[in-house]
Amino acid sequence: MMQQTSIFAFQELDLNRNQRIMYKAVLHNPGFCNKEIANYLRRNINEVTPRILELRNKGMVEHCFNKVFQGKTVMCWKAKVL
Repeated sequence: MMQQTSIFAFQELDLNRNQRIMYKAVLHNPGFCNKEIANYLRRNINEVTPRILELRNKGMVEHCFNKVFQGKTVMCWKAKVL
């Protein structure tokens, strides 16, 4: 459960709706790759990858490790807790 101060900080971020959805998905599922996030949210991978890049550029999501997923080595993400 998030503390009230974290909720206030999250609400003040300059994120659009889709970025917020992706951030929450990564926050609650650390270690997911883009495809796992897409599956979790029932979205197309082409909707996920650009939003993750935007969050990385904002410093809100970072690489945590690589793993093999469906026969390919992929990067996995974790959210920086605010």
